[in-house]
Amino acid sequence: MRAILEKLILCVSLVVSFSVSATEIIHYENMPVTLYLHVGSERNIKFGDHVPVGITKSQKMHKLFRVQSAQGVIHILPYKEFDKQRIQIKRLTDGRVILLDILAERAPKKSSPLEDVRIVWEAENDEIDDP
Repeated sequence: MRAILEKLILCVSLVVSFSVSATEIIHYENMPVTLYLHVGSERNIKFGDHVPVGITKSQKMHKLFRVQSAQGVIHILPYKEFDKQRIQIKRLTDGRVILLDILAERAPKKSSPLEDVRIVWEAENDEIDDP
């Protein structure tokens, strides 16, 4: 009975540890931020503020990836591999603009999903908290 209980505890611990995802914090210093994406895997970028996304229509980016914005997070899903593409993120409360250079590649075999990203202005380092 004890062996079964130990195995059950081990299984629960493994499930909980795999379900926890880390968030990489990037400090924006008025320079474009480069983010890598894996084809077919959505990546979330948190801003802590509502943000619309600006995409240049002439670049036909809609064939390369889908990007959506909701409650201060943008969700990017690349459809195929592509070289650097620039998108513009604008915070609604103060109008500040963040530039993202995104690149998509095939995920290496047996790789983990890319972690979420949180982008904060350098001057707001003391205000970091996950919404």
